[in-house]
Amino acid sequence: GEDGVRARPRGAEGVPAAVRGEGRTSLLGTRVSLDQHVAGWVAKHREPVVLHGDVQDGRFCPVRPRPDIQHATSVPLLAGGNLVGVLNVNFVRRRRPLSVGELKALSILASIAAAALHGSALYREAQHAEQRQRLAAEVLELLSRTGEQTSILREILLRVKEFTGWLVSDGRLGED
Repeated sequence: GEDGVRARPRGAEGVPAAVRGEGRTSLLGTRVSLDQHVAGWVAKHREPVVLHGDVQDGRFCPVRPRPDIQHATSVPLLAGGNLVGVLNVNFVRRRRPLSVGELKALSILASIAAAALHGSALYREAQHAEQRQRLAAEVLELLSRTGEQTSILREILLRVKEFTGWLVSDGRLGED
C-alpha cells in the first residue's frame, strides 16, 4: 500500500493536506516542524529524495520513525519556480524500488499537482481581492450618504470587523 502526504510549507512548518493509509488521517491539518524531516529537506533544497529501507541519513531525522516503510520518495511541488508543497509517497509492502520511468511519472504528477495547487491559491487570492473591493465600494457608498456621521462611522467599522475580524475602538486595532 501507499501512504502519501502533501505538506504546504509555512516557514519552518508544514501542514499535511492529503494522506492515505491506515491510521494516517489524524495527521490532516496538524502543523509539523520541517526542520529535521525529509519533507523539510526537500522543501529547502527543492530536490527529490528516494529512500530505501530503514532511514540512516544525516540530512534528516525522522521524529516518528515508520519501520513498516520499505521505500519512500519525496518530491518538491514547484509551480513557476515557487514551492507550493512536497509530495511524499511511502510504500509499506515489500516491492522493488521505483523504476526510472515510475520516478519520471511521479515527477510529472508532482508538476500537475503543483500547477493545480498554485491555480487554487491564485483563485483564493482573487476572491479575497474581490471581497476587499466590494468592502471599499460599500464604505464609499456609506460615506456618500447624508446623515449622522457617528452612525456612518459605526456602520463602516462593523463592515471592517465583518470582513477582517478586527475591532477598531479608541483608535486601536485588536482581535475580536
